[in-house]
Amino acid sequence: MAGKMKGMTLKNPKNLKVIPYIIGQGIRDQATSPTTTSSNADIGADIKYSLTPGLTLDLTYNTDFAQVEVDEQQVNLDRFNLFFPEKRAFFLENAGQFSVGSPGEVDLFFSRRIGIGEQGELVPIIGGGRISGKIGQTNIGLLNMVTEEVPEESIPRNNFSVARINHDFSTSRSSLGAIFVGKNELGDGNDHYNQVVAVDGKLGLGKKADITGFISKSNSPDITENDLAFQFKANYNWDGWRISTAFKKPEILIFKQWRTKNLGPIFEVRPHIFYQQYTDFDNRLISNYLHVDNHWVWPSGFEIHTGINFRTQGVFTPFDLTGVTLQVGEYKYQEFQFVLQTNPNRAINFYNRSVIGGYYGGDRIQLNNRMNLRLGDKFVAAINVNYNRLKLQNGDIDALVSGTRLTYSFNPQMFLQTLIQYNNITNITSINARFGLLQTANAGLFVVLNLVRDTDWDDPLNNQVFSVKYSYQFDLL
Repeated sequence: MAGKMKGMTLKNPKNLKVIPYIIGQGIRDQATSPTTTSSNADIGADIKYSLTPGLTLDLTYNTDFAQVEVDEQQVNLDRFNLFFPEKRAFFLENAGQFSVGSPGEVDLFFSRRIGIGEQGELVPIIGGGRISGKIGQTNIGLLNMVTEEVPEESIPRNNFSVARINHDFSTSRSSLGAIFVGKNELGDGNDHYNQVVAVDGKLGLGKKADITGFISKSNSPDITENDLAFQFKANYNWDGWRISTAFKKPEILIFKQWRTKNLGPIFEVRPHIFYQQYTDFDNRLISNYLHVDNHWVWPSGFEIHTGINFRTQGVFTPFDLTGVTLQVGEYKYQEFQFVLQTNPNRAINFYNRSVIGGYYGGDRIQLNNRMNLRLGDKFVAAINVNYNRLKLQNGDIDALVSGTRLTYSFNPQMFLQTLIQYNNITNITSINARFGLLQTANAGLFVVLNLVRDTDWDDPLNNQVFSVKYSYQFDLL
């Protein structure tokens, strides 16, 4: 039934948006003696221009993210860094264009490093630009950002740059790409830098399988070895089977999705087994993990997951685990894993993940609970309670992190959202309340209140930041 249309004279539409903002803040800090209060005001702007129908230029000056929701609190109960996802709209837009590596393990470009110091310090962003989009079947991504110097934290002015190209071969489900990532200190006498180059790709094997991979090399003044990272992964996905295996980090997954007919009320089962292993550059075992599990699914959307994990941890340097020191050694242990969840599409739904077993020569009980409530199309509530009880050789840990997120949408343009969190390790209660009256998705009036309070009420830690930000989008073309 399809035909060809001829004789059309079409012009590429122009698109130029200018989004200036103004912000005022009041700050009260009781961590100092005497209590200090201050206020400040600032301005900035973003510009968005369509170079072509598929390629967009974004410019930003004095970039501000006061309206963005704060991070959810976490407690580190392992040797490795915690992961906090990107929430800032500027960096989320077309973020997939710049994603190369193994997510959560080797992220060659991690935008959260821009505007945040090594210890979580706020680093002002002077500005920058980005070009992203497609030219035919080729994806293009260019990013350059400059952050301000913070002398009191010994943080110099830095330049961050990324250049990404990736071409899709649509007929074969294949692609080939490359990326350059760089961070350079700016200013006299600053010769510290880090650069990473990588190539990545995907080779489609018919409709059922593919091979993906990347190989990268870093370049820094003080690093002369162990500067390579790579991974190659083969995937098969067909008729309910999902099988994958990876190298350099050994990894294998065998997963079967099976729609049952003779198991009574059970609608689907998903038996699977997963194994992965980490070693250091001297081929010493850092950790390995064997996960054997099955998902039991009912027609209502109710699910139960029953699994067992076998772990080995190689510790070659003592490290601190929230006040408890773990010594050098090899730790082998097992744990039972149980997950229960109701249909997430229901107005009220619940999720629980429980892990009971060993942990670094001791014992652990881990309980992660989440409940969501939706009343009509205006009110949404989410409650999270995460609890860990660890009994270790050198001490015990009871870690509780809880949070409540409440959102009320008066209409599609006006909302009120509050995130209340408590962390018993740091004894901190925090409140992030945001009111938004939107002109567009990222422009309008935002009123934000951030409170941080030590639960030991006689402690002076008590900070408040009140922000009012207004931005307006001018559509000039």
